[in-house]
Amino acid sequence: MADYDIRRVTLERKGIKTLELTCDVAGDIEKKTAGYAMFMAKVDLDNNLKTGQEAEGLGSDINIRIYQDANSRGWQAIVDKVSPVSASEEFAIDKLSVRLHRVSVKLTSKAFKRLGPVRFVLMAEAQGTAIDRVPDKDAMVVNLD
Repeated sequence: MADYDIRRVTLERKGIKTLELTCDVAGDIEKKTAGYAMFMAKVDLDNNLKTGQEAEGLGSDINIRIYQDANSRGWQAIVDKVSPVSASEEFAIDKLSVRLHRVSVKLTSKAFKRLGPVRFVLMAEAQGTAIDRVPDKDAMVVNLD
């Protein structure tokens, strides 16, 4: 099993409606896994615990999942809308890149136009076992305005 110990995470604005999530891990990321592997970012778009799905110390509005299972044709990405804040919004995956020790996903949505502080956590797991979580407690706050 690959070493998915998270070393660095960034969430950056790349345009008025575009965000990019990047994660570096300790070892190289396998192109094809023998089982199931996933990176998941839980993102609180409005920085409000009460409007989202309470999990991991924040009110998650979207979950960004980058995953692979034994039956898939490589790494895939999806955005799960998990709160009323995100329910009526559309989210598109513009680009997914998994190379060496880095995974990144670029997303577009009109919901990203009006962002201020955003709270998020990133988790890595493989074959149903949690590998790492960043930060260890609570959530990171990133100002994207």
